[in-house]
Amino acid sequence: MSFFKDNCKNLAALIEHAENEANNINVSGNSYTQVRRFYDEFVNYYDLTNDLSIRQLENKSDTEKKVNIEQEFKNKYLPLVKMIKAKLSYAKARKSIDESFYNFCSDIISGIEDTATMRNGKLYFEAFVGFYKLNTEKNK
Repeated sequence: MSFFKDNCKNLAALIEHAENEANNINVSGNSYTQVRRFYDEFVNYYDLTNDLSIRQLENKSDTEKKVNIEQEFKNKYLPLVKMIKAKLSYAKARKSIDESFYNFCSDIISGIEDTATMRNGKLYFEAFVGFYKLNTEKNK
């Protein structure tokens, strides 16, 4: 089970874990551009789910809103998020990313089940990207 999914209520632990992951992933095996490309795609889908939440705010009870948002997320956006794994596999096969980054991203994507885990995955990935950028600057 994914770390961010289990620890979504403890943001400090989530950030600390993201920093450890960024320190453990080989900087020379992954260009920052590739890392950022996958992060940007993930954030794009996150932004679409936020738009979905905003659209659902009109004329519905709280329970109806939540059910509609989650159902549309699972039907429309979750398959797109899961498709990122195929793109990761392609990048790995081309040696554009290494095994450790592939595993890191796959773990995040595998843990996405609903809008809450999507949000936590985005925060986790965001923290990772920040720490990873720092590591790439140190190794120049």
